[in-house]
Amino acid sequence: MKQINSMLAGCFAIAASSLPAHAELVTQGVGILDTTLNIIVTQDANLLGTMEGTTTTSYNTVVATIIAANKGTIADSPDYFDGLSKSYTLTAADFQPGGQVDYYGAIAFVKYLNSIHYGNSTHWALPAITSDDKLGYNQTGNAFGELFYTELGGVAGGAMPNGPFINIQETQKFVATYWFGDEYALNANYAWVFETTFGYQLYTQKVFPTYNYVWPIRQGPSLYTAK
Repeated sequence: MKQINSMLAGCFAIAASSLPAHAELVTQGVGILDTTLNIIVTQDANLLGTMEGTTTTSYNTVVATIIAANKGTIADSPDYFDGLSKSYTLTAADFQPGGQVDYYGAIAFVKYLNSIHYGNSTHWALPAITSDDKLGYNQTGNAFGELFYTELGGVAGGAMPNGPFINIQETQKFVATYWFGDEYALNANYAWVFETTFGYQLYTQKVFPTYNYVWPIRQGPSLYTAK
C-alpha cells in the first residue's frame, strides 16, 4: 500500500502477532501510553474540537493557524483532488466545526501539533492501517482496532468504551469515524477510516462530503525520547 508520508504512517506498522497478551493504559502527559502497542494516544480523542473552542472566531483562528503551519499545502500521492500534482492545497473547506476534517485536514492537524511541539513531541501521526487493510469488524492489527477490541474491551457493533480517554466520538445518533494515515491501495482518491460507533473499518473518499475525526498517536518512550 502507498504510504502518503513515512512519518505519518510507516513507523506504526505493528504486527498483532508480536504483541504481548495484556496491556496497560498509563497516563503520560497529554496522552495515554498503551504498553501493548508501545504508543501514546492523545487522551483527548477530539483534541482538534477542543482546540477550536466554542466561538466562530476561535474556530476560524485555529483553522487559519493550521493551514499556515503547513504553508498551505500537503504533499501527497497524485489523485483527483490535487490534479495529479502530488501537492494538495489546503483551504477552510477541509475543516468543519466540532473537530471534523477531511483527509488532508487530518494530516495538516498532526503536522501542526508537531510544529508546536504539542506534549513536548514532534512525532505525532495518524495511525497506520498496517496489513489489516480490509473491510470489517474485529481488525486488530492496527492501533484503532487494538484499542477498541483489546485494550478497551469493545464488541463488534457496539460503541468504543471510553476507558481513560475523553471525548471519544461514538454517538449512536450518527456514525463517528476517525482517519487512518493510509490511502486505499486500489484508488488513491480514498483513504481508510475506523468507526468508533460500531468498531468497523472501511475506506471512504478523502474530501467533501467526507468529514471525520482525527486522533493523533506517537510511538512510546522506549523507542525514542521526545524532545
